[in-house]
Amino acid sequence: MAQVTDLLKKASELDLADKTELISSLLEDLSPVRQHVSDEEAIQRRDELLRGEVEVFAKHECFSRPNKFETPKISPSLHLPTLP
Repeated sequence: MAQVTDLLKKASELDLADKTELISSLLEDLSPVRQHVSDEEAIQRRDELLRGEVEVFAKHECFSRPNKFETPKISPSLHLPTLP
């Protein structure tokens, strides 16, 4: 634990750019999913977009899409039959 405390103290002295790089590296180490995209892949994705092969949607649309595991909401105006 002392080692972590020492690292945190040293990290607090970094400038914003170095802190950002450190955080990014630490998060990437925790993630099982590859986060880096090569220049070639970025160019390929851009070209697919320009050719109309893929569709772009806004960030708020991505996060406002319903969760497939979420329980559907029942409208209060919907009248369900009551059980005897």
